[in-house]
Amino acid sequence: MKATVKKIVIALVVLASCTSRPAKTVTLPAEVKTMLENQISSGYLVIEQEVNRVYVASHVWSQLDYKGKENFAAFCAVYIGNQTGSNTYWAHMYDKQTGRKLAEWSQSWGFDVED
Repeated sequence: MKATVKKIVIALVVLASCTSRPAKTVTLPAEVKTMLENQISSGYLVIEQEVNRVYVASHVWSQLDYKGKENFAAFCAVYIGNQTGSNTYWAHMYDKQTGRKLAEWSQSWGFDVED
């Protein structure tokens, strides 16, 4: 568990260092990519890459604190950017059950939680 947390922290440092250089590709640690893909295959996460929308199960989102939500949204944004090959990283987070917008994360604008 500590090794995974360390790799996630490293990914965040890399992600933060790219905010002034948007053309640089950010690579997620294998553990983070696997975690996202497991969430997708389990049905807890649905990603619409063409519109940078992420639908997350309520129970997954509600278990995260503010920083966890920010990190999760950032990971989803990087995952989408890498899947589409755009090298631009942003995502709109929605509740999978209700469709309500939860938050958004952008490499340029940062993190914003909806009220």
